[in-house]
Amino acid sequence: MTQSVWDRWTCALAVVGFSALAALSSAQAAEKDKVSFALNWVPGPQHTEFVVAKYNGFFEAEGLDVEMHPPAAATDPIKLVASGQDQVGISYAGDIIGARAQGVPIVSISAIHRKTTLGLSSRPEDHLTKPKDIEGKIIGLTPMPNNRAMFWDFVAKNGIDKSKIQVVTVQFNGPTIVAAKKADLTDTVSWYELGTFKQITGVYPNYMQFTDYGVQDGYYFCIIASEEMLKTKPDLLRRFNTAVLKAEQWTVEHPDEARKILLAHVPEVSEEFAKQSRSIIDKIVRDEGTAKNGLGWQDAQLWTKMADWYYEQKVVEKKIDAAGAFSNAVLPQTPVLMGP
Repeated sequence: MTQSVWDRWTCALAVVGFSALAALSSAQAAEKDKVSFALNWVPGPQHTEFVVAKYNGFFEAEGLDVEMHPPAAATDPIKLVASGQDQVGISYAGDIIGARAQGVPIVSISAIHRKTTLGLSSRPEDHLTKPKDIEGKIIGLTPMPNNRAMFWDFVAKNGIDKSKIQVVTVQFNGPTIVAAKKADLTDTVSWYELGTFKQITGVYPNYMQFTDYGVQDGYYFCIIASEEMLKTKPDLLRRFNTAVLKAEQWTVEHPDEARKILLAHVPEVSEEFAKQSRSIIDKIVRDEGTAKNGLGWQDAQLWTKMADWYYEQKVVEKKIDAAGAFSNAVLPQTPVLMGP
């Protein structure tokens, strides 16, 4: 995510006010349960289903008055939800595992992104398309532990000589760094940085996804709540999940209409960028598991594999009981079935 995009979105939010995403008449709000919802970044295409839930009546249908807000940092939702400042939030599965390893009582109550689309992107003219091609190159990595662990596992599993690569730390400006030839490759979320690189250069970069080369796959975006919230307000959480997952299904089935809703309320996002981003996201919110069990459903075996991998890669110092990291108990009473 580039600094320029962050700046534009932050400035836009300051002008128009993100409170617009929470606007309901006082009469309507009085009849609904209020929910404070922490996003994991400023609003963008990755949040389309949540904007649709707000503005296409899905939250209202479940009797919810949802206030959404962006965090100061991507890892803040865990702190906000654990402390009770927010009732629900979006977090990354890896951060949930990390928090559980430190004793933070946070639980994933539905898995939104069912694959981890992290990898390396590079200038197309450099023709870096195979793992061994990165030898002799400069790789820009963000300081995020999950990204680095996946990168080094990718290196190990593909016989890449560590002595022949140079790693430099970048922030969320990888596409800018690569476009300026200050690095040859950078760690990349496919549904975000590929489009950002296109905005900067006019062309899409080459991309290698870690999980295509032997690295453990797993959930990415998850909706989180505290253990206390799960215990005391299961009905509210179920209604929240129901609204979001129905909105997600509608977003996938009506991409043009969903994009219009997003752009109407987050005007700083370009239509081309939103379309490219959702073309990837709409595929990773569903799989064989959601065809049988409904959107948001979480596989215990996959959570165990993820938790074991994080421990093996030394991302966490303590092995967690994966069964405590997630719950399917507050998914919709009637599953929102959707296959790949």
